[in-house]
Amino acid sequence: MIIYKMIIRIFSKYWKELLIYFLIFLGFVFVAIGQPEVDENQAFSSVNLDIAVVNQSDDPLGEHLVDYLNESHDVETLSNVTIEDVENEVFSGTYQGMLYIPENFEELVLNGQADQVELLLNERDMSSAQLNTEVDKYLRLANAWVASGVSVVSELTDQLDFTLNETAEVELIGGLDHQNVLLAYTTGIALVGYFVLQIILGTVGMAMSEIKSKKIQDRINLSGISNLRYNTQVVLGQVTYGGVILLITLLVLWVYIPISIQIDYVRIIISLALFVLTALSMAFLMTAITNNRNIISALTTIVSLSLAFLSGLFIPYEIMGSTIQRIAHFSPLFYFRQSVMKDINSYSDLLTEWGLLLAFAVVFTLLGVAISQQKRTGK
Repeated sequence: MIIYKMIIRIFSKYWKELLIYFLIFLGFVFVAIGQPEVDENQAFSSVNLDIAVVNQSDDPLGEHLVDYLNESHDVETLSNVTIEDVENEVFSGTYQGMLYIPENFEELVLNGQADQVELLLNERDMSSAQLNTEVDKYLRLANAWVASGVSVVSELTDQLDFTLNETAEVELIGGLDHQNVLLAYTTGIALVGYFVLQIILGTVGMAMSEIKSKKIQDRINLSGISNLRYNTQVVLGQVTYGGVILLITLLVLWVYIPISIQIDYVRIIISLALFVLTALSMAFLMTAITNNRNIISALTTIVSLSLAFLSGLFIPYEIMGSTIQRIAHFSPLFYFRQSVMKDINSYSDLLTEWGLLLAFAVVFTLLGVAISQQKRTGK
């Protein structure tokens, strides 16, 4: 295990760089995730939203829904626009959400059919979830009254007015519920992937460039160690280092996120562990290709930023063109984001994302081993 011990010793020399990365990472997480209040008793209040409405329906029920939203929000009814135009406005922050009411809205409600309206939310704005809640409440009540036998629109709107005007004082106990937690935290946790990638590519790249210096490589060649044993110990050393990165990252999240907030840590741990393996394999491949520190530093910045943009961490994935969205599926960071933010019923829903992350790690590692062996054989 001579090579393994040498790698661990060299990695330990980069603790200052690692500390700087994690301080930047900690500050970024603080800004990106924020720190919601988690007192035992929380004051609940609604937020005034800027909402765009595209109402294709001329019937009274569609107007009633718009009036209901207009009572507590700034609603702008748009005409002669496409949904794509409004999508761009939502994702740019002009509106916090868009409601599309189809032409046959009244018929859909009275017949109890699905997909009665279409909602588009700015997921970067946590308050936009309020629009989904209010529209869902309106439609659930309308469907309930229709199911009870109400078939006249005027009677239905009267019943809705009576029910919706009922108020109650609400006291939240025990912190935020799980869905609100995911809305508040998963975007920030997904951004953690970018920093993990940046940290691993940067520090592993610098350490491996030192290991592959002529002086150390000459000593390794004189030792007569086989290519298989050499690559095995290199990979084992990197995995050990990756385990340290994983533990520190999880510790930061565990300390930062209050205990009262129910985060699915099993999901986060598995996703992060697989992504750390993928990032390590990328670093292994990168250092197999080049040993130049300047090139490694440049590649670290270019690769991590490019994958972050492609994966929708800095720019909403939904507003990207179809070509860019297809290219994003070749980014391991995209699948880490999906594994953290995707709505699931069970862990089996994440097998595709987890499997692809593992596949990326295997492919990058095999490519790195092949290139490394070819270079050593050539010498």
